[in-house]
Amino acid sequence: MDYKKGAFTRNIEELLKKMAEDLEKKVAEDPSNEDLLYKLGTVYLRLGKNEKAREIYLKLRDINNSLARDLLDRLYEI
Repeated sequence: MDYKKGAFTRNIEELLKKMAEDLEKKVAEDPSNEDLLYKLGTVYLRLGKNEKAREIYLKLRDINNSLARDLLDRLYEI
């Protein structure tokens, strides 16, 4: 079966990619901002970029273990 993404799915993916780019820039400016890291990790998960989400988890773990655990739980839900 040939799966083709609908317009809605493509639009969501494009929005998530843009959000990831914006968050990456903000994290580069403020690498210890736990809220930005958590949001970026969550966006990576939504995009299926699990390895990048794991990298964010490792950074976040040193800053806020509670948020890091929540991100890890989301990672293993996939």
